[in-house]
Amino acid sequence: MMNKFIFEYNKKNSKCDFCFRKRNPHPLYDETLVTTVIEFNHKKIEICINCYEELEVYSKKINKSIKQIIFLKLNILNILKKNS
Repeated sequence: MMNKFIFEYNKKNSKCDFCFRKRNPHPLYDETLVTTVIEFNHKKIEICINCYEELEVYSKKINKSIKQIIFLKLNILNILKKNS
């Protein structure tokens, strides 16, 4: 179950599979992107801490689990990839 996410700092080549960032967006920090890797539908998905926080807020707002929100977001991304 996806209740506990552990974020990794200073991970080389970190990237977010949702926002596609590869660098920390904060202008005062020249650090790697802080991410967590989760297994979802037999795939590893890397999510930055910024996207995770947005997902968490949205999941509470619509009263759905983060797992459901990730599933929906992945489906949308797959549709967009196919159409581009």
